[in-house]
Amino acid sequence: MDEDADYEQNAVDVSKTVHPLKEDSTHQEQPTYQMQPRAVEEFPRKQMQMMLQRTVSARLEGERYESKERGASMARDMVEVIQRKVIDSLHFIVSEDDEKHPVANRYRLISQVHLGENCNQGVAASTRTLADPRWDMTVHTSYSNESLFCVATIYAVYKT
Repeated sequence: MDEDADYEQNAVDVSKTVHPLKEDSTHQEQPTYQMQPRAVEEFPRKQMQMMLQRTVSARLEGERYESKERGASMARDMVEVIQRKVIDSLHFIVSEDDEKHPVANRYRLISQVHLGENCNQGVAASTRTLADPRWDMTVHTSYSNESLFCVATIYAVYKT
């Protein structure tokens, strides 16, 4: 009987433990076993393409490439702005039946920006992904002026 009392005293309520890597462990997502997006959860490719083009053009219009450090800073800032805008625009999509569907949490979003000095030299780059072309999307745009060039890409990978 003393062993049972020790066990009861030392038992830990697992439901109240905090995961060390998560700040808020009170809400845990349950698996949906959903292998493809519903129609209302599909990644809005055209909307994201237009947003990306407007964002890159607006941020770089009139900018000059001054130094490597400044270029790196501009690229980091651009990635943060793009990520914020994508998440804000994907937070909820309203379907025809006026239901709000959270889309941003159904995709892993990766933003990448290449920014460099325009010196009338050629640049070649290539990207390969092993993705499902039905659900995983890539959106990119490019911008250049007399001083700099920029290629911005958003990868949206559907979480199964």
